[in-house]
Amino acid sequence: MYGINQDKKRPLHFDLEKQIQDPEEGKKVLEKAEWGTRTIKGMLRAGTQGQDFDRLGILLQGYMALKKVLRKAMN
Repeated sequence: MYGINQDKKRPLHFDLEKQIQDPEEGKKVLEKAEWGTRTIKGMLRAGTQGQDFDRLGILLQGYMALKKVLRKAMN
């Protein structure tokens, strides 16, 4: 469960790590993250209510972190 019973010699890889090993797939994932960032920024600029504003802000931070990790992993 959660990698506890896995063989210690074999490193644990996440699906995203496997997916971005291919440069084309990595670019597609990065483009999706950028699209999400643009969409959320547009929604925030248009104005949202209090709780929605906070939730969108949190989601935007997640997308920004994802983009940062993808750029580092792809280089």
